[in-house]
Amino acid sequence: MRKLWIINAVLLLGVVLFTRCNNTRESRMDEFTEEKADVKAEIDAAIEKIDRRIDQAQENARNTSDELKEQWKASVDNLKRRKEDLKDKKDRLEDSTEENWDELKADVVRGLKEAETELHEFGKKIENAFED
Repeated sequence: MRKLWIINAVLLLGVVLFTRCNNTRESRMDEFTEEKADVKAEIDAAIEKIDRRIDQAQENARNTSDELKEQWKASVDNLKRRKEDLKDKKDRLEDSTEENWDELKADVVRGLKEAETELHEFGKKIENAFED
């Protein structure tokens, strides 16, 4: 009888420990999935911002010289490439794992900073064009 009690206690302890470990792993996966969704949302916001800036530039270009239009076209082309780069990074996030997450996230953060810098510089070009 005592052996049966010990076996049951060991089995119960095993079930409790297994359940606790499984819950911790699920919790980590939930956090990972949530963080991935947050990063994707940041990328989507950056892409929307790029689209708005491109639309603004195309609207403003109607009232500018051909020389300025040509300069803006190069900047718009750069923004479109940056937008495609961000879309590629977002697609790569779909296949990300916890093991390669830090590297991919760092790459995305770098891409977002570069896009923000390019948007800022282009915004200055637009402002300067209308100050003259």
